Parts: sequence; structure tokens; C-alpha cells
Amino acid sequence: MSLKNSATKLIDAGSRRLIPGITDAHTHVLNDSGFNYNIRWDGVPTLGRALAMLSEQASRTPDGQWVKVIGGWSPYQFKENRLPTIEELEQAVPNKPLIVQYAYNQAFLNRQAMETLGVGTDRFPKLPNTEFERDDDGKYTGVVFGNTWTFVALETMVPQLSFDEEVSSLTSSIHGLNRFGVTSIIDAGSRWGYPKAQAMVEVLSREKRLNVRMPFSVLQLGGGPGVSMTDLQLEAITKTAPISPGQNLDPSLAHGHEYRGAGEVLEAQLHDHENFERPAIVIPPEQMLGWLTAKSGSSFRNGCRSASISAITRI
Repeated sequence: MSLKNSATKLIDAGSRRLIPGITDAHTHVLNDSGFNYNIRWDGVPTLGRALAMLSEQASRTPDGQWVKVIGGWSPYQFKENRLPTIEELEQAVPNKPLIVQYAYNQAFLNRQAMETLGVGTDRFPKLPNTEFERDDDGKYTGVVFGNTWTFVALETMVPQLSFDEEVSSLTSSIHGLNRFGVTSIIDAGSRWGYPKAQAMVEVLSREKRLNVRMPFSVLQLGGGPGVSMTDLQLEAITKTAPISPGQNLDPSLAHGHEYRGAGEVLEAQLHDHENFERPAIVIPPEQMLGWLTAKSGSSFRNGCRSASISAITRI
């Protein structure tokens, strides 16, 4: 209270605990609908412990489900200072499908996973800018290189959770935010799109369990080649479930689940991705201008994010 003066406002908290409000201005909590079936490697100090966690998870993973690590870790956090090898992963999880994703750089699939997905057969879709590593004999090793869309697609190919499991996963993800004192986030778009992702939040809101403010942007994926993501967003917010910028889907909480506009990726071909182990993808200015010109009549608010300074300069 040493800084108190005549303008200081005092609030009696009634002996309740107070914590500082932390805001995460860019996150994807709504992508965490699979949280309860994912292993979290963040904070794990050694690769040896991380591999042991895979084996432990495999022992409790029901048939039909996968063992998954989807981002949130780095090889540089480990004492060993390296990525796992495919041999180590096969040994850790020999009898259940396994995917371990490192950022949006690469993923590791064990043999069970490759067989389930049909890698190397007509059952596996042709994903642009995706490369499966081969050994000296020409056989797939299970290491996959690609960009954002590669790994988003892979996540849709694994068994999906029921709606109740998705709500439970979102709850666990929010509890993770609570643990760090985060009281507000801005969700920058979900791979599920609008309004599917909002249905999960609506359950928490209705049951008074949404204890973080969660303004959101819309990111609408899907539709196949040649389909405009912007058009999909416009259809979602004007026809499927009409909503306007500033509209709050949880009116019991100021800015509780407020629509902010279009999300971080407006068109697939304008995405510069975030694989920092590959050369930067530079979007030509004329391509950006062409999109802005074509969509200049679209009446929605949008926010962009970029993976490189060069792209920000062009924006």
C-alpha cells in the first residue's frame, strides 16, 4: 500500500483469494477437444522419461484409440537435446497406433499407425507438400515432413472423440489455463470451425463452468481444392449460425465468448506456415493484393497473424 494516494480505489475482497489476471492474446484452446487422449510432454526434462510416458499411456489406451503427442514440446527441452528415433518410439509403443508430432515440422508414425492409415496405398490421401521419409531399401520409416495442412489432416484421420469427451477435454484444457493464472484468452480459430466448436463452450457456459473469458475468431477449414475459406466463413456467420462482431455467446460474463471476426488464416494459399526448419514461405504482394481486391466487398472484421517479418511487411 506504499503507492496509495487520494486517487487509489480500494476494494474489499472479503477475505477471498485474489490473483493477477493474465491474458493470452493468441491461442487455440478450442483445438484441444482431444486433450484427454493426448500426452503432454511440455516440461518433461528427459527424452527417456518422455518415452516411458508413451509406454504408460499405451497400457491404458483402449482398443481403437491411438497414443498421441500433438505438439507442445521441443527436442531442446530434453537433457539428450534431440528428437526421438523411430526405433525408440516403436519400442515404446509396439502394439497401438502412435503419432508424435513436433510443432508443424514433422511427425512420427509407428508401424501400426502407418498400416491403419494405409500409408503407401490408395487409402492414404495425397497431401500437398508432404514427404514420407524412406530408408535405403525404399521403405517408409514413419517420419513425415510437411506443413500446417499436413498435420491438421493427420489429426482428422485418427479416431475422434465423442461430444461428451470433447467437452471433458476442453474442461481439462481450461483447468490448465487456471493453473497458470490465465483469466482471459483470445482463441484465434479452431480446426472444427464455427459453430461446432462453440457448442462445446456453450455446455460450460450453461453449467457456469466457463471461468475464463474466451473471445474467439472464426477459422473455417475444409471444402477441398479451389474452395474459398473466406466464403466458408461468410456462409457460417451469415447463414449457418448468424453472428455479428462483438456478439457475446456467454452474456453472463463480460466478453465471455465474444465473436471478434475472421481468424488467422483467411485463404489456404496465403498461409506462410510456421515450419522454421525450412525456408520461409514468402507470399507475393500481388497475390495478397489480389485477394484483398476480390474480397473487398466482404463485410467482416478480420485479424491476421504471420510467421515471418517479410510477410508482415507485405501485409
